[in-house]
Amino acid sequence: DWCLSRQVWWGHPVPAFECRVQNPGRKTDGKRWIAAETAAQARSKAAEWFAVPEQSVVISPDTDVLDTWFSSSLLPLALASMRRGPNDAQTPYPLSMMETGKDILVFWVARMMLMGMALGQGVMPFQDLVLHGLDLESSLRQNKAEGLLNEHEFSAALAEQNAAFPSGIPVCGADALRLTLLYSDVKSDRVRIDVDRARAMAAFANKIWQATRFVTQHNPEPIPSAETNLERAKRPIDAWILSQLASTVEKCDVGLRNYDFHVAVAALYEFWYGAFCDVYLEACKSVLWGPECDVKIGVRAVLDVCLDAGLRLLFPFMPHVTDELFHRYHRRCGASFQPPCESLIRAPYPVPEKWKQFENPDLDAAFDEAFKLIEVLRKHKLGLKLGKVRPDVAVVWPNMAGHVVAQFRDVIVDLAKVNSLEFCLAEADVSSGFLLLAGPYPDVNVFMNVERLNVDEEIARRLVNIQKDLDGLKEKINSKKFSKIVPSRRLQIEKKYAALEFEREQLAAAVKMQKS
Repeated sequence: DWCLSRQVWWGHPVPAFECRVQNPGRKTDGKRWIAAETAAQARSKAAEWFAVPEQSVVISPDTDVLDTWFSSSLLPLALASMRRGPNDAQTPYPLSMMETGKDILVFWVARMMLMGMALGQGVMPFQDLVLHGLDLESSLRQNKAEGLLNEHEFSAALAEQNAAFPSGIPVCGADALRLTLLYSDVKSDRVRIDVDRARAMAAFANKIWQATRFVTQHNPEPIPSAETNLERAKRPIDAWILSQLASTVEKCDVGLRNYDFHVAVAALYEFWYGAFCDVYLEACKSVLWGPECDVKIGVRAVLDVCLDAGLRLLFPFMPHVTDELFHRYHRRCGASFQPPCESLIRAPYPVPEKWKQFENPDLDAAFDEAFKLIEVLRKHKLGLKLGKVRPDVAVVWPNMAGHVVAQFRDVIVDLAKVNSLEFCLAEADVSSGFLLLAGPYPDVNVFMNVERLNVDEEIARRLVNIQKDLDGLKEKINSKKFSKIVPSRRLQIEKKYAALEFEREQLAAAVKMQKS
C-alpha cells in the first residue's frame, strides 16, 4: 500500500488545464494545455489563443499532482500565501526554524531554500535548520521498500515483543510519545524508540494530573495577587522550590535557544517529579492540613505560581495534557512575572530575566545536603524494618554544615518520617540508648532510638543482605566484561560497592558498641 501522503488529494494539483473548442478561430486542432492559477484564468487565456468567446471553451483540470518533493518545496510559499491579506504585497514566512531529518536534506530542505529564494523576493524561508536523527526500533532503520526486518528476523522480533508485552504494547498517548522522543538527543544520529520510557512518560503525565488536582483541592479560590501573598511564604523550603523553578526556567530557555530539547525536557522532568511532587507537595501537607495562618496563605501562593509556570514550561512538549489541566485549573495569578491568560497557546513563555529574583544557589546547596540525610534515614528505616514506626534521631555533624542543614529540620522530619531530629556537634551530646548508624558522609553519624526492636537481629539481617550485594558487585567488577561497560556505568557500580562497604563497617561498629 502506498503512503497516505502520496495520494492525489494530498498533493498540490498541477496548475494546468486541457482546453477544447469545436470551431477555433485560428488554425489549430482545437485542443491546448494552458497553465493558469484558476479555471477562469485558464478559460480567458484559451479564448484568446483560440480567438473565440470564452463561452465556447470547455476546460478540464489536470487530475494529477506535482512531484512529491517539488510539492514539498512549496510549503513555505503556500503557508505564506495563506496568511496574506487582500492588500498585502508580501507576507513573511511563518517559519523561523525548520526541523526535519537529514536523510531528506537534498530532497526537501534544499529545494525549499531554492524555491523560497527564487519566488520569495530573495528571502530565505527560515533562518535555522535543525536535523534530527533517524527514529529506530531495536536500533534498525525502517525501510518502506524492504520492510524493517526479513522474515526470520521479524519472527524473532515478534516473539521478543510478545514476551515483553504479552497483552500488547500499552496505550501511552501522543504527549507521552512526544516526550519520549524529546527526552533523547534528537540531533544524534540514532534515536531509539523505547516503549518502556513511553510508559514512564504516561505515568509522568498522570503525576502532573494528580499534582494539579492536589493544588486545586487546597486552593478553592483564585489568588488575586501572587506577589503579595508570596511575601508570606517564609519557610526555607518555599524559597527553595521557587529557586528550583527559576533554575528550570533558565535551563528550558537555554535548551530551546540551542535546540537541545532533551536538556529542557530533563529539567522539567526533574522539577515536576524530583522537586515539586516528591519534595514540596509532601512538605506542604502538614501546613495545608493545619489551621489557617499567614504561612498557609504563602504556601498556597507558592503552589499557584509553581503550577502555573510549570504548565507553561511543559506546554511545548506536552500540549494536550497541559492545556487541558490549565483550563481545569483556571487560575488567575496576578503577578508581573506571570501575567494571566485564557489558554496556554497564547500564554507568554517564562523567561529567565523575570525569575532571577528567586534564584538562591546557597539554599539549593543546603537542601542537597539535607536530602542526602533524608535518603540515609529512609534507607536505615527500611533496613531495620521500622515500617510506620517514627524513631527519634540525632545527627552528629561536627562542622558548621550541620547548622545549614538544620534549617530544613521540619522538612527532613516529614519526608524521612521520623518523630524528632536533633543536630549535635559531638557524640557525647547524644542521649544514651541510641543506635549508631552510617551518615551521609564518613565524618557524619546518625543515631536512631530503636529500643522497641530486636536491634541485633535486624542488623545481622542487614549485614547478610549487604554481603550478598557486595559479592554480586565484586563478581561483576572482576569479570572480563566489566572493562567493556561504558565508563559512567562502571563508576556507578564502583560507587555503590564503596557505599555498601562503608555501611557494612558502620553496622559492624554498631554491633561492637552494643556488645560493649
